[in-house]
Amino acid sequence: VLQEAGAARLRPRKQRKGEAMTEGGSAIERARSLRELIDSEAPASESLGRLTDKVAAALFENDMFALLLSDGKREPATRIPEYFEAIEAISSADGSAAWCMAICNATNFMVHRAMPDEGRREIFDDGPVAMWTGLLPRATSQPVEGGFLVSGKFGWGSGSSLAQWVLVTE
Repeated sequence: VLQEAGAARLRPRKQRKGEAMTEGGSAIERARSLRELIDSEAPASESLGRLTDKVAAALFENDMFALLLSDGKREPATRIPEYFEAIEAISSADGSAAWCMAICNATNFMVHRAMPDEGRREIFDDGPVAMWTGLLPRATSQPVEGGFLVSGKFGWGSGSSLAQWVLVTE
C-alpha cells in the first residue's frame, strides 16, 4: 500500500514544466557543494535524531533524492558509479545524511520502476520527492484529514522525517 504521508514538515519546491531538476552541476558536484552545510549541521542532526530542516531543504533543493530515477529511457538519471560517489561525498560530512539519502533514493527507485505511468505521475511529477519504507513493518493506516495516520512497529525509520510518501504493508 503506497500512501501519501500527512503533514510533512518540509515541502520541496515544485518542478516547473520543462525544468531539469539537476541544474547546477553533476550529482557529485552538487553533493560536494553541500558538505560544509551538512558537516556544520551534523551535531544538531545527531541531537534531533533526524536531519535538520536546513540539511533536508538543501538535499531537496539539489534534487539529491532523485538520483536513480529514470530519465525517460528507463535508465537512471545518474549512472551508478556517480551515484555512489555522491553518497560518498555526503558521507564525508555526515554518515547519517548519506544513509538517509541512500535509503530514500533506493525506495524512490524501486517504486518508480514498479509503478504504472499514472502512479509515477501522481508521486513524482510535482518535483523532488523523498519516499520511505520500513523493512517488514507491521503497520496499519487510516485516513485522516490531510493524509493518513500510520501506526505500527518498525525496525528503523531512516529518512522517514523527509518523506512525503510512505510505503507500508498491512
